[in-house]
Amino acid sequence: MGSIFQHESRFPFTYYPTGWFFAALSDDVPKGSLLNIKFCGQDVVLYRTESEILRAIDPFCPHLGAHLGHGGRVVGEELECPFHGWRFSTSGKCVDVPYSDSTPPQKSGRGCLKIWHVKEDFGVVYIWYDQLKRSPFFEIKFDERLYSGEFWSEPKVFKWVIDTHIQELVENSVDTAHFTKVHERTYKNILPNVDSYTFDEHFFQILTTSEFDVLGKKYPTQVSVRCDGLGVMHVESIFREGMGLHLIMAMKPIGPNRVELRAIISHVKSKNPMINLFQRLFAVNFFPNEVEHDLKIWKYKNYVEKPVLSKDDGPIMPFRKWCKQFYPAETLIGVGEEG
Repeated sequence: MGSIFQHESRFPFTYYPTGWFFAALSDDVPKGSLLNIKFCGQDVVLYRTESEILRAIDPFCPHLGAHLGHGGRVVGEELECPFHGWRFSTSGKCVDVPYSDSTPPQKSGRGCLKIWHVKEDFGVVYIWYDQLKRSPFFEIKFDERLYSGEFWSEPKVFKWVIDTHIQELVENSVDTAHFTKVHERTYKNILPNVDSYTFDEHFFQILTTSEFDVLGKKYPTQVSVRCDGLGVMHVESIFREGMGLHLIMAMKPIGPNRVELRAIISHVKSKNPMINLFQRLFAVNFFPNEVEHDLKIWKYKNYVEKPVLSKDDGPIMPFRKWCKQFYPAETLIGVGEEG
């Protein structure tokens, strides 16, 4: 049995915290299709039935181990194994063995296949991960305006794969001082003012005000960041009435110290087409370039457990205290023995 403990890592916590994490875009899994993904160091298969029921499962057939994501197929509401043609329902139960008049014994209320907890919101698929195999105990909350399409534009999606721990990406939101250097083209060395921050069970929110410099013009800006666990970050930047961006940072740990990030960006819809064009260009061209600046830091930085902080640094230590809940004690480094 492999060990769940880490010994060679830049970070003093496990690679895979508890929470909801990005799995795929909804459009990546049309009905009747399968999709193989890497998720928290494991292979996972996503599939969608003809009636559009979405499932995430462990990939290997419990019969003789064929990989269901390589050669398997969706047949109506069932998933068929490529090796012997066994079929499984959306509950994970084997419902047909084509060469036999019986199906294998299965525990009451449970099937042969492991079914992951999965959900979809705003065109994104999320999977729940917990080392202790607990069911989801918090949800992802979205701004209902995203669904109507009346306030925000159609989103643009950007992708990066980053060599770091997922907590580093989220910590950026409370490290307000880094904006004056890493994003100096926007902030012009002006430290954002932290108006408030709240750490509430499995969510946190921070509100800041500053001035964005866009093409030489300064816009008084309020930025609201809300995080649902360590997998989903919502950022709303309002420059002035009628102008602003909404950003979903959807993240997943792929493997040890390796994270996939999807940035899903919309802008405020304006009646002025020139303002819409300006916002679209800012979102599509400027923002991704700013993320690239962060990537260069994340890739090479070390995690300092007891940092020497300035009084004007953001709420970094309250954030780290809040993060501890997502690492079950049984999986922390140095606790227990190797399995």
